[in-house]
Amino acid sequence: MASRDRTRLLDVTRLWRRAGSGPLTGIDRVERAYLREFLARPEPVFGIVTKGMRHWILSRAGLEPFAHSLELGSVAALCPKLVGPGILTLGLAAAVGRTAGPAVTYYNVGHIGASAGKLRAIAQSRARRVVCMVHDTIPLDFPQFSGPGAGSRFRSQLEAMSRHATLLVCNSDATGRALSRHIPASRLPPTVVAHLGVELAEARPSELPPGLPPAPPYFVAVGTIEPRKNLGLLLDVWDRIAEAGPETSLVIAGRPGWASPDLFSRIRAARNRAAPVIHVPDLSDGALRALLGGARALLMPSLAEGYGLPVAEAAATGTTVVAADLPVYREIVGDYPIYLDSGDRYAWHQTITRLVELGGAEIQAKRISVPDWDGHFKTVLSHER
Repeated sequence: MASRDRTRLLDVTRLWRRAGSGPLTGIDRVERAYLREFLARPEPVFGIVTKGMRHWILSRAGLEPFAHSLELGSVAALCPKLVGPGILTLGLAAAVGRTAGPAVTYYNVGHIGASAGKLRAIAQSRARRVVCMVHDTIPLDFPQFSGPGAGSRFRSQLEAMSRHATLLVCNSDATGRALSRHIPASRLPPTVVAHLGVELAEARPSELPPGLPPAPPYFVAVGTIEPRKNLGLLLDVWDRIAEAGPETSLVIAGRPGWASPDLFSRIRAARNRAAPVIHVPDLSDGALRALLGGARALLMPSLAEGYGLPVAEAAATGTTVVAADLPVYREIVGDYPIYLDSGDRYAWHQTITRLVELGGAEIQAKRISVPDWDGHFKTVLSHER
């Protein structure tokens, strides 16, 4: 019989809010991985969804169909129904204790819903542990790459974590070092680094939209279209390629982010020229795997990343990667990518030209071993004892 000493309460607010918004993003996938893992274990598990100042606690029976719909790639199909008026934050401590018991461990791994009032209430429920994951500190380190007000909101969230969390999980040593710059050592809760698992979808070319993949050779960039992804550099390079060659195309796979109107104007203008730039939002995992499988390389000139799952996934499949030289990439995939300065347009143009001229067979990279979820959960769950 499963022991209530290991009862878990997983915050699924992020996944609930994402209902109907297309394929999961990187952090969405982390929350899904935790949901999958906890449901597969025999110990009691509950979920919590927060909307404003109200909270709903979900049983295993409410979580299982939601998890099943996520495995099918549909966020909207079986989103948990929030029955009743919900629980006000003032009553949350009593509700958690009554429903999940005093030995519960609360997990927030989605960067959403970790408000001071909520974490305080869960801590007051006599929860055994309050575990929060930190994916990055980009809103504080690079405020120019975050939306209006993101920095102050994130600082408040970190302050709440430092006060009420009993364990912080960092997805990388790079994130851990960044975190220590923003929370003094005297107030930093115990911290553990657990690399995120890399899951490889089955390639499904039939799920690609008409016109994809383009004629080879082509390159792919993956990620939300926003300033920190530095896609303007690639558009500058493709302007030069359109004028002087070589003959190739760029596919940008990612949904629109904030502050990106100028980028979209440039992308639309480059769609029907020589050396076209093609934008495709909301590709399924299988479609993206098929697209990358035929690409000459994955191009990632990002100015800041918390982890960089697309780079790790490409390295696991043997796809060539050209990337900005970020510490987190070196930590996760070592010397696998071709590293370039994120501002050196000449170097990016020269490298892309060389990859076109070499041909696909001549640059086939060797697959490398990347982190998996088994290792991640072995590290994190060892701290429940």
